[in-house]
Amino acid sequence: MSSLEEELAPLRIPLIAITTATDNFAEVNLLKRGTKEDVYKGVLLWPWCEVDVEIEEDERMIVMEYVVNGSLDTHLSDPTLTWSQRLHICFGAALALSYWHENTPYFYKGRFRILLDKDWEAKVVIRIDSESENSDVYRLGVVLMEVLYGRKATIKDVFECLDKMRRKYHDGDTWMISFIQI
Repeated sequence: MSSLEEELAPLRIPLIAITTATDNFAEVNLLKRGTKEDVYKGVLLWPWCEVDVEIEEDERMIVMEYVVNGSLDTHLSDPTLTWSQRLHICFGAALALSYWHENTPYFYKGRFRILLDKDWEAKVVIRIDSESENSDVYRLGVVLMEVLYGRKATIKDVFECLDKMRRKYHDGDTWMISFIQI
């Protein structure tokens, strides 16, 4: 067993607890059927909590706290989401990713999803793979653009934003220089 597996061992949930929570993955508990994963709702009996169980390609299960407001990307164009809420969500996601990168001594990094709980707090779900910290930072930048634009970002949006930052940097904008050095 690798040191990562040993460290995560206390977080393992027995399969019997998951099958009980989802009533043996009953169709009535199916929240989403995807091409690579299915998501079921359930209730763990100890500790009692509502959960989502994601099964990826019949190989791996991810059990997470039930997040009533779902994925951030479904709320990008929501006109009722205030600027304050949007910034709070972005700040929470950035803190979670920062914590992950500073406290994970392993090379393993991952793709992430931002989910929103009942209080609109960001919950970051990280899927471990072998990508770099830089790819997470880039993805977070794209997510921040999407939150600010109120829609999915296109590659054109990304290049326009990068070009504006480059011009500000070359124009000697001290705020931008400080930002880039962070």
